[in-house]
Amino acid sequence: MFMFSVIAIIYGFNKNWLKTEIDIDTMSKLAAFNIFISFFTATSFIIVVLNESVAKEKRIKKMLKEKEVLLAEIFHHVKK
Repeated sequence: MFMFSVIAIIYGFNKNWLKTEIDIDTMSKLAAFNIFISFFTATSFIIVVLNESVAKEKRIKKMLKEKEVLLAEIFHHVKK
């Protein structure tokens, strides 16, 4: 996903492309394309960040559960 955005940006900054004259119709198509690429990149970033945070939350809950089990075992042995 990220690579697609990079290719689109590089294509947009092509020197030969900047030298050509752009009519209004092409300009509106480019604006729509840029909006699409921006939306696609932002959506991809949000998905990646959410997936990472969910994975971290699961790891933290698993570690907490392990600590609770160890604490319960220690409490049980100390009680006896």
